[in-house]
Amino acid sequence: MFKKAVYFALLAGTYAQSNGTIDLADPEPGNWGGNIGKAATKHYNDFDYEVFMNDSYIPRPYRYELGSDYTVNENVMMDRQSPDTLAPPTVDFGSIENPRWHMSDSYNRLAIGGYARQQTVKDLPVAVDIAGVDMKLEPGAFRESHWHEQSEWAYMFSGRVIISAINPDGQTFMGELGPGDVWFFPSSYIHSIQALEDGAEFLLIFDSGEFDENSTFLSAEALSRIPKSVINKNFGLAKDATDFDNIPAQQLYIFRGEMPIPSFEEQKKSINNPFGMMENQTLLFPLSQMPWDEYDGGRVRIVDSSNFNAPSLDITVAQIQLDSGSLRTLHWHETAEWDFIISGTLRATIYAGNGNSRTYDFNAMDVGYIEANNLHYLECVSEEPCEFLAAFKTSKYNDFEFGQFVTATPRYTIQQHLRITDETFDAIQESVANKQIIVPNNCK
Repeated sequence: MFKKAVYFALLAGTYAQSNGTIDLADPEPGNWGGNIGKAATKHYNDFDYEVFMNDSYIPRPYRYELGSDYTVNENVMMDRQSPDTLAPPTVDFGSIENPRWHMSDSYNRLAIGGYARQQTVKDLPVAVDIAGVDMKLEPGAFRESHWHEQSEWAYMFSGRVIISAINPDGQTFMGELGPGDVWFFPSSYIHSIQALEDGAEFLLIFDSGEFDENSTFLSAEALSRIPKSVINKNFGLAKDATDFDNIPAQQLYIFRGEMPIPSFEEQKKSINNPFGMMENQTLLFPLSQMPWDEYDGGRVRIVDSSNFNAPSLDITVAQIQLDSGSLRTLHWHETAEWDFIISGTLRATIYAGNGNSRTYDFNAMDVGYIEANNLHYLECVSEEPCEFLAAFKTSKYNDFEFGQFVTATPRYTIQQHLRITDETFDAIQESVANKQIIVPNNCK
C-alpha cells in the first residue's frame, strides 16, 4: 500500500513540472529522492536492451522501483514485442493515440491464387492519411483489373510482376518489376497486376486511411452487373450475341491465370491502342537500381517527385536501413509518417506536444503512424539490422532535424533553452550541423 501511495504521489508531482518527467534521484534504500528541477535520471530511463538481445529474458511490468510484478498469467510473447509499453521509461507522459498496428492481426482474405491483408483507419484510427495492404500472388495469378478513388504506391518484396494501366488520355502503360522496385497508379487509373513464374509479394500504400481493399471497382464484376443488351450495344455486337455470356458471376479479385505466361514483349505487342503508349511520364520506378545515400550507421534512399516522373504523384517514400544500435535521428515532418517495418526491431519515442510522449517498439510486419509535427526518433534495438519504409502523403520529401535546429540557431538562444555549455555546443556542432539523418551506436 505504501509503495502504491508513493507511486501515485510521484505521478501527481509530474503534473506540476513543465517537462512532463518524473524527477527522481538515483534510488537508495528507503529513499525515492527529490532531484527537483532536473530531467528524469538515467536509471529510470535506461532501455533494457537485454529484452531484445536475449531470447530467454522475460520482460516484467516494472522499471526499478516503479510498477509491480504480475499477479495473473502474463502474455510473454506480446510483452517481448512491446517491452517499453509494459514498463515505460519515465520520459513517457500523458496520452498519445495508439500509433501501432500488427499486420499479423489483420484479417487475411484468402483466394485461389494468393491473399491480401490490410491496415486501414478502422484498424488504426489515428492513421487517417494512409492505409496499407500486404498482398501475395501465386505464379501466374492476377489481381483483377480494377480502379479506386485513392492513389496507389507499391513496393516489391519478392518475385516479378507485369503491370498495366490506362491513363485518362486513353494511353497504355506496361512495365515489368522485380524485388525492390516501385510502381504508382494515380486515382481512378484502371490497372492490373500479374505475377510471373515465381509469384510475387508486395506492399501497397494508399493516400487515404479510408481505403478498403475489399471495396474497389472490379472490371469483370462491373460487366456482370450491367444488362446483357447494354453490353452488346456498347461493344457493337448484335442484340442477342452470346460473346459475353461467360463473364464470371462472382468477383475474381485474385485468381490464377492460364499457363504458360506470355512474355512481357509478347503481351506488349498484343496491344492495339490508337492512342498509343504513355511516353512522357512513367508509372514504374526502378528503386532496386537507385544508389543509397550512405551514412555511418545506415543508408537511405528517397522516392519523390524529384526523381519519379509519375502523373499526380502524391505519395513519397523513404527506404531506410539501420545497423544494429543506430539511430534515425530526432526529427519531425509537416505531414504524417506511415512506417512499415520490413525487418528488425525499432524503438521510437513520440513527443506530441503539451507534455505528451510515449515510447513504442515496432517489429517486422508492424505498421507505425506518427502524426504531423510530432518529434520522434527510430532506433534499431535488435541484433539484426533494421529496414523500414517511411511513407508520406506529399509529392516532395521533407523533414526537420532537431540537431540542425540546435546548431543552426544562435548559440545564446540554445544555451538559454537547454542549459548546455560552450564545450557541449562545440562537441555536437560537427555531428549534427549537416542535417545528419542517421547516427551510429556511438554511446559507450
